[in-house]
Amino acid sequence: MSLDPLGGEGAGSLGSGQTTPQDNRLATIAWTYTVNPNVVNEARFGYNRITQQVVAVDPATTSQIGLNRFNSSVFPGIPLFFTNDINPAFGGISTNNDQASVSNTFHFADTVALTHGKHTLRAGFEFRRYQINLFNNFASRGFLFFNTFRDLLQGNILQAFVGSGQTDRGFRARDTSSYFQDDWKLTRRLTLNLGIRYDYLGPATDVKGRLGNFDPSRLDATTLANGGPGLLNGFILPASANFGAIKGTPGVSDSTLLSNSPHNFAPRVGFAFDPKGDGKTAIRGGYGIYYVRTSNQTLLQLITGAPFFQLSSVVAPGTPLSNPFPALPLPAQFPVFPTPPSFRGFSGAGTPLFSGPLLALNPFDRGLSTPYAGSWNLSVQRDLPAHFNIEIGYLGSQGVKLIQSRQLNQAHLANAANPIVVGGANGVPVTTITTVSARDNNARVGVLGFSTTGLNTVTGNGHSDYNAFVFTLNRRTTRMFIQGAYTYSKSIDNNSGANTQDLANSGNNQLDTRALKALSNFDRTQRIQVTYQYSIPGFAAGALHHVLGGWSLGGLTTFQSGLPSTFFCAVCVNPITGGTSNVFGLSTGTLFPQITGNLNNLLQPGSPQNFTNQTAAGTGAFTPGVLGSTPIFGPTAAGSPANGTTTVSGLNTFGGVGNQTFTIGGQGTAAPLGSFFGNLGRNVAQARGPFQQQWDAFITKTIPIHEKLNLQFRTEFYNLFNHPNFAITNLSVGSPAFGVYDTTAGSSRVIQFSLKVNF
Repeated sequence: MSLDPLGGEGAGSLGSGQTTPQDNRLATIAWTYTVNPNVVNEARFGYNRITQQVVAVDPATTSQIGLNRFNSSVFPGIPLFFTNDINPAFGGISTNNDQASVSNTFHFADTVALTHGKHTLRAGFEFRRYQINLFNNFASRGFLFFNTFRDLLQGNILQAFVGSGQTDRGFRARDTSSYFQDDWKLTRRLTLNLGIRYDYLGPATDVKGRLGNFDPSRLDATTLANGGPGLLNGFILPASANFGAIKGTPGVSDSTLLSNSPHNFAPRVGFAFDPKGDGKTAIRGGYGIYYVRTSNQTLLQLITGAPFFQLSSVVAPGTPLSNPFPALPLPAQFPVFPTPPSFRGFSGAGTPLFSGPLLALNPFDRGLSTPYAGSWNLSVQRDLPAHFNIEIGYLGSQGVKLIQSRQLNQAHLANAANPIVVGGANGVPVTTITTVSARDNNARVGVLGFSTTGLNTVTGNGHSDYNAFVFTLNRRTTRMFIQGAYTYSKSIDNNSGANTQDLANSGNNQLDTRALKALSNFDRTQRIQVTYQYSIPGFAAGALHHVLGGWSLGGLTTFQSGLPSTFFCAVCVNPITGGTSNVFGLSTGTLFPQITGNLNNLLQPGSPQNFTNQTAAGTGAFTPGVLGSTPIFGPTAAGSPANGTTTVSGLNTFGGVGNQTFTIGGQGTAAPLGSFFGNLGRNVAQARGPFQQQWDAFITKTIPIHEKLNLQFRTEFYNLFNHPNFAITNLSVGSPAFGVYDTTAGSSRVIQFSLKVNF
């Protein structure tokens, strides 16, 4: 069990306390049978059970702070609060911190090995069965996002997010794999490794068919332009589902996917070559394809699917802080489909009107297929005099069809060449939109009736590339071992996942993701790691042997580059209303800022210790004037924050780089405003975090008791010199803490003692 007295949205956040009790159990049975000297068979059966909970304590109730929420009778805790200028989050429990799960995995494998002449042949198969029973009261307390703490005090909500529904599930899945490999010793100096593997990584299903997904391709043109009851055609269930009045969708699989990816064949090839035949030099290389089962996060997305759950995610909702959320059904009222809102035209000010709250879902793309990675390597290893060994190599890999979360209902841009037509049903006149502004975002979406952040979809759009040069030198003697490893590498992707899972959103433009290709979150250009151990000579016998003998010491020292930084834009707001001016309908916490100076001058010289105290805005590690807010376009008027420019060129309809021109305008009488995506990318190399070092060490004393029995006393030192490694976390442009180092990576010095019996 682990205890987090702070809780909240992630480690170190100021929320409720929480405990996370865990219990793991496993059992394995293996049977090896020698058929004859050339044939050996091994069968294995395994079982693993993991039980875990996240038990958070609500620090206060909604009634205690004067806040109303539709489900306070079931979940009385206050929501979580975010601001762009205060880190970490604070208030209520995390959107995921009221959950529990029991996971059972059954594993059976059989392998047969045959030696025949120059060939060593292996063939086998594996079968895994997964059972995951869980509940997750996701977003039951909700969260409120504000641009600044001052906005919180004034009640200017930037985003309101809340959910309600039935969240217990019984997920089931299975994997079936088989392989064949031939290690062919072609000559005395050359060995080839040839193989192929097949992986069926079955999609998850629910024992009761409680998988609700959404497929926009099932909607007709009238529904896309008007919303309303026709949106229900996009909600799908497994064909086998039956919940009384709610039936399954004909032709839909139990996983709702279009395909179970049954063609996952993965070839592998490798070689080992001794050029001189003396056993002192080896050249090795290989290539292989590896299919990957994704994490359970994709399953958790479906917990929020209708008709078992309803979400509300609205940017700039315009609701008071005392009653910020819409009235969703209570958990006991599910399953029930939401009432799809119908488009009702535009207000006098030019804001689109709907018959009810806009919808929000977390679906996944039905065309998802199994992700895979291609991996290759080439290395040369050589034995040197005096017990030294050297290895030089190159490693590379490429990830394909990796999962990535994207807001696919981000508003589109419109002009005369690409108009957006809304209305035309239920007595609402047709409106042809050929201009854009921040106020009509929800009329320019792909699916009318959903908010601009209302289709938070799992896609297979992720891609990654990794290349590295590696150099290793080691020396091993009777009493000493030392190894030094140097890596020079570069990792590029369009999404790096999150710290604890493989699903994440990279921010900024969600429809044109070309600009998201950048250094990975975990990219470290250079890394040196030295491992060492030395057994201290002692007296061979006698009393001094017991005192001075059996001692050894060693350690691990690491030097490495810092991580690149991704900036967001706290100041990308309408300075008058405090709301977003972004024409795509995305919150400021996901937008990249504008480059307004020389990016090479962004990071100020000096030790991180020089930037640990916030004395005034602009005193952080980043040079003022290099990054700023995105310009607000629109006609100049009294009190207007717009710059007077009403046309923007060089974009496409998704807001990415293109060759079209768009005009700031819109329906209604209010002056139109609009800002676009900033021109800064993610993970900026010019703002890489500080160089890091870590010294860990140990001292052991082995005390012999009997020929086959001894005691080992061990003292371990983590971060031996108590050296702080600073990390850049205050990355929101416009925040008073921008560029202030207030977070360290790793812990302060830790000394640990242990006593072990070896027999």
